[in-house]
Amino acid sequence: MTGSKKANAGAADERIARALENYRCYVASGNPTALVLGETVYTQAEKTEIGQRIMAADPRIEQVGFLHGGAMEMAGGEFCGNATRCAVFELLGGEPGEIEMKTSGADAPVRGGIRRDGTVWLELPPPGDLGEIITKKDDLTVVDLQGISFAVKEGAGGRQEAVEALERLGLMERPAAGAVFMRDIDAESGGADVRGEAKALFFTVHVREARTLFDETACGSGTASACLSRAAALAPACGYPFTYTLRALQPYGEFLAAQAVLASPRECESLIISGPVKYI
Repeated sequence: MTGSKKANAGAADERIARALENYRCYVASGNPTALVLGETVYTQAEKTEIGQRIMAADPRIEQVGFLHGGAMEMAGGEFCGNATRCAVFELLGGEPGEIEMKTSGADAPVRGGIRRDGTVWLELPPPGDLGEIITKKDDLTVVDLQGISFAVKEGAGGRQEAVEALERLGLMERPAAGAVFMRDIDAESGGADVRGEAKALFFTVHVREARTLFDETACGSGTASACLSRAAALAPACGYPFTYTLRALQPYGEFLAAQAVLASPRECESLIISGPVKYI
């Protein structure tokens, strides 16, 4: 190894070591997330290694993001709703307020905030023409959000069915994709007192660059995809504008709310997720 290569390798090792000493852990509606703090900009290889080392050190952690300069970037470059909510929580210091920030997987800055009751909300990037981003594939509905795609299916399902669906649809080749199964909540699920429509969700998410495949304890983007899929299915019979709210029981056992406002058959006016975030 030449002197310059040794120096570059040494500098990379120093940046990685610094990242492993400067991160915080959160849980967003049951989704354990780590955010590396500071102003250092990491290469993709460094982000992948840092993410893997953080998750190896703490097996609870399911995803790792990098928060610098008021912007958030995931280790795999994808969009992540719950990690972005963690970034909102961090940037606002856990206090009520509203901010706009850049995040990976989104073409434009996103809005988020903390309500007076402590709920952390995030408005997802505009999904685009619903006629193009929502497609039916047999018994699955594919929802292409900015930065991540999901195959949504009504009914119970698990990891094997999720992987089979992702492979069948070619979604495993995308930078980030997942499968969502949603079923009606019964009394045993603890949802008897939930107002409005409630579903219990199961998620499997694959991120190519981060080299991860997780059955998520909670998933903001997956919940938003299930909400948008359901809203698009119900709206034609109800008329426009149409507002649909989904209270989604996450596998961890906490609820995450999602609300979609459809202005027309092809336009989603807003898509917002909201729920608790705390340090762990």
